[in-house]
Amino acid sequence: DEMLRAVVTEGTGKPVADVPNARGKTGTTNNRRDIWFVGYTPELSTAVWLCGVRKYKKGKRVIIEYKPLESDTYGGRTCGPIWSR
Repeated sequence: DEMLRAVVTEGTGKPVADVPNARGKTGTTNNRRDIWFVGYTPELSTAVWLCGVRKYKKGKRVIIEYKPLESDTYGGRTCGPIWSR
C-alpha cells in the first residue's frame, strides 16, 4: 500500500497526486507500444490503457499496425491525467 501511494506522491504517477487517497502503478513497454496507469482509491479501482495501433483498410482487407507512441508518452504522464479525471 505504501509503495503504491509513493508512486502517486513521489514517482511517475505524480499527475494524479491531487486525488485524495489515490494509489497506483504506471507502466510503459520498452517500445512505447503500450502505456497504462492502474489506480485505486477506497471507493473505486480503474485502469487507463493506451496502445499505438493504427487500423486502416486496404481494399477489402483491414490492416493493423502496431506503432510506438510519441517519444514523450509515458503511463504516468499520459494515462495518469485521464485516470484522475
